[in-house]
Amino acid sequence: MRNPRHRLFLLVTALGILGIVGGEWLRSWMVPAREKTIALAPVLVPAERVVRFESAEATDAATPTAVEPRERRIETLSAAESTQFTTLCDLHLLAADTELDLTTKQWAALTAAVVQAQAVRHNYEAQIAIAQEVAPGHFRVEIPAYAAAGDELRRQFLADLQNGLGSDAAAEVWTQLGRRLEGRFAGFGVSAQTLEITSAPARAPGDVQVERIAHYWNSVDDRDRVTTRRETHFPADEDPTGESWHALLALVSKAD
Repeated sequence: MRNPRHRLFLLVTALGILGIVGGEWLRSWMVPAREKTIALAPVLVPAERVVRFESAEATDAATPTAVEPRERRIETLSAAESTQFTTLCDLHLLAADTELDLTTKQWAALTAAVVQAQAVRHNYEAQIAIAQEVAPGHFRVEIPAYAAAGDELRRQFLADLQNGLGSDAAAEVWTQLGRRLEGRFAGFGVSAQTLEITSAPARAPGDVQVERIAHYWNSVDDRDRVTTRRETHFPADEDPTGESWHALLALVSKAD
């Protein structure tokens, strides 16, 4: 008969072996299940959405992009607008060191009045001037004084200023620029003028240069003396319409 202690020892040993083997088997079964659960987690939980904005420079250079060609527009001024613009620039320079403060509309009205007075002046001067050719390609035009017609020209010019700018602004313009405008218009006819013209307008109108020498009485200065003024003009640039300089240059064409 076997010893009971021996049987108990065998039973404990068997249970121990069974526990070790069973534990290993249980772990081998549970690990795949846990891994399956973790593997499914990304699928069950919505992933974060990332949106990227790429600039035109970042796009793939190999992928051609259709680009609509942009039409290039070049704005140009008409001949009349060019004359107005040139005169406006001259007037701004004339008033550069003064305190004259005008609105855009008032500057436009002042410019229009000056352009109109200049055209009337030149057309009238062409009626009383004498032109002669003093050398090949060099002409001289003598313009005598015309005080009465000049007074009317000044009166009309001041009326245009008042109509275009209003009485207060017109008075301010004459206060700030009166002396210089008198010079620009050579005393409004109270003067003796000589135009030295180079190049023949009929053959090369773009090359014509006019030097005006005026000895005039400036009524704004209140000084008992005659002022001499010299100025150079390029009619093709200043007067592309021919409205102002055409009549005087036509005298040169006849003397050519």
